[in-house]
Amino acid sequence: MFLTMAPKSREVRIVKNLAEGGIRRYLESLGVTAGETLRVLSCDQGNVICVVKGSRLAFDRKLAEKIIVE
Repeated sequence: MFLTMAPKSREVRIVKNLAEGGIRRYLESLGVTAGETLRVLSCDQGNVICVVKGSRLAFDRKLAEKIIVE
């Protein structure tokens, strides 16, 4: 499922990052890599706020739909 569909306040594991080029490398530098866990704090109209490795990150709908989780 896409990150936009992940349940709130529950940990999920990143399966794949479908972002391309520089955006993909930037996300990887923030810890958004396959196998990493994250916890969704808020999902409002597709915009997602989550915690990855102790840091809060915010993704817009377009970017959150490029992150596949389980």
